[in-house]
Amino acid sequence: MSLDPQSTPSEIQDANFKLWEASLKDLRSNHMSMRHEQIEKLHLELALSKAVLCRAHNDTLPISRLPPEILTHIFYYIPSPSRSTTRKEVIWVSDMFRLEDVIALTAVCSRWRDIIVNTAILWSSLNDNPWPGFLERSRGVNLRYLVKQRSRAMPLPDAHELFAANGPRISEIQIMAHESLRSVYTPLEHYVQVDALQFLSMRGIFTFPTLFASSIPHLRNLTLRNCSGIPKGPLPCLIQLSLTAIKGASCADVLNLLSHAPSIQDLHLVNTLSFIRGIPLPVISAKA
Repeated sequence: MSLDPQSTPSEIQDANFKLWEASLKDLRSNHMSMRHEQIEKLHLELALSKAVLCRAHNDTLPISRLPPEILTHIFYYIPSPSRSTTRKEVIWVSDMFRLEDVIALTAVCSRWRDIIVNTAILWSSLNDNPWPGFLERSRGVNLRYLVKQRSRAMPLPDAHELFAANGPRISEIQIMAHESLRSVYTPLEHYVQVDALQFLSMRGIFTFPTLFASSIPHLRNLTLRNCSGIPKGPLPCLIQLSLTAIKGASCADVLNLLSHAPSIQDLHLVNTLSFIRGIPLPVISAKA
């Protein structure tokens, strides 16, 4: 097809479109006459061409005209909250979200992928066995870790090495053993640099008497369920405390903990103080 040298860009574009459209129609009519290796080569070329067309199509959509800064804010609110824990286990809203949703967003188009891969906060919610590339993408932002026993037959994953390697960046930890079991977990202060820790939730854990014997200066939220023992050290910034089915916790232990938590605002106690001097106590759920 020849074009007039004086053709406008629009005319050239229309001519190219007609050429490509005619070629595809011709391919549909005559592909059976090609050899196998020719079909394979054209199949590859069509796949590459389809990717180019998809990118061009995405570029015409209104959302593609938004600057990366706006898209980053939108992407942050798309992932669903992590469904690995429930409100029964972590009664206050957590910022942990499903990393699977972030990965799905990267498959939409190359522009979205480039933006998401280079947005560290979108890679901050990790499980106990994250792909090393996710840690690289998080690049220095605070991390949220979920360590969960998937079934009674499987042991609670050991994430101590991850905690030790990333301690200064960890702001939230959720450790969830199976509901009917109690797993022994080495005191976290042996592995986590607790200065950055703000949120901690544990279920089904035998907490050593030394758990948090030292101060955790920035811990704001503590949720313990079906555990043995409670923290004893100072918690100067603790605002929210939930204790459910804690074994071996006396009224004196709880009062001692509260005396070391001067900033407490929300207190949630369920099946924790069963008896004091033979007098049964009702389930307590109080919010200040």
